Amino acid sequence: MKYLNLLKTGAGALALLALGAGCVSATKYSYLDAPKKDVQFASVAAASTFYDAMLAKRFPAQGPPHGMVTVYVPMPYHHVTRSSSNVLLNAATAQADANHDGVISEEEAQAFATRK
Repeated sequence: MKYLNLLKTGAGALALLALGAGCVSATKYSYLDAPKKDVQFASVAAASTFYDAMLAKRFPAQGPPHGMVTVYVPMPYHHVTRSSSNVLLNAATAQADANHDGVISEEEAQAFATRK
């Protein structure tokens, strides 16, 4: 009897709707890929500096922010396009090779490492 009275009120109907609705969503991931371009380095130190900087930019040591709460309304279908590791490497080498000679020098690798 109490449940029927609860359903008759607007608050009761809203509570049942909220409990029974649930959130179902589907996310489709697609990956943008490209052939890996050849990379040449002037020295082992240049290669080490470049790869260390590239990894540090891609995966920061502090990780994701903590203590963050996000409230959003999920869309039932969501499409996400991500870049493959080849695309990321090609973009990083193009950014690092300042004079576009196909060889990343120690100076270019150091400049790439200091850029954000």
